[in-house]
Amino acid sequence: VAWLTLDESDSRPGRFATYLASAVGAIDESARAASVAMLEDGLPPLECAAVLAEAVPAGALVVLDDVHHLVDEASRDVLRAFIDNLGDA
Repeated sequence: VAWLTLDESDSRPGRFATYLASAVGAIDESARAASVAMLEDGLPPLECAAVLAEAVPAGALVVLDDVHHLVDEASRDVLRAFIDNLGDA
């Protein structure tokens, strides 16, 4: 299970993508490491979230608690990219 509890400060796209990667690291550490490296290399958070989602195995559970704190439209776009690329997870 990947669990991420959000608060008001997590609404920035880069921060949200980093924390999302850390949460997914509970399922797949290599996906976390790759996503963080991509962000550090300048890959936009939106694209990083899409790549991260593809690494989530089928049947995995990703929980985003207090998602209403994502008030920034760009952060919600990161979330949409993640969801859209989850596949059958």
